[in-house]
This record gives sequence, C-alpha cells and structure tokens, in this order.
Amino acid sequence: MLYELFYYLETQYQISGASLFQFISFRSAFAVIISLIVSTIFGKKIIDFLKKKQVGENIRDLGLNGQKEKHLIHLTHHLIWMKEKKKGPQQWKKLALM
Repeated sequence: MLYELFYYLETQYQISGASLFQFISFRSAFAVIISLIVSTIFGKKIIDFLKKKQVGENIRDLGLNGQKEKHLIHLTHHLIWMKEKKKGPQQWKKLALM
C-alpha cells in the first residue's frame, strides 16, 4: 500500500526520495525500524496488560533429576567463567543464592 502511494507521489508530483520504496532492501530496513519503534513504545504497556489478564506461562516443578542436573551444569559454567575472569568469592556467593 505504501509502495503504491509513493509510486503515485513519484509519478505525479516528482517528490524526491519517494522512489526509494521501489527497493526491497529499503522497505525491509524501514519495516525493521518501524517495528523496533512500535515495540519500544508499546512493549511495556502490552506486557503489563497481559500480566493483568494473567496471560503467561506456568512452570511446574516436577522434581525431575534432569531439571536438577541442568541447574548444576549452569552453576558450574558460571563458576568456571568467574574463575577465568578472576571474580572474588562475593560474586560466588551471589551466584550460589540464585
């Protein structure tokens, strides 16, 4: 729809820059920019609305062994990373409390 509008403006009124909509790369970049702007402006409001309506994801704790192993692997990964970065024991305590 915008393509046809800008094509009309280019042919009838010779507006400079209106021919940019002929390029698919410009239209793609424009769509990405517009979507980022819309999500930045309305994102928080939409999330708050969905929380108010109690739309969300329920995560059940089934006590599965695999679930506990994943947490241990995640914790080990962070401890190794902090050791490489030479983080102090205070950071280790914070991570253990997670």
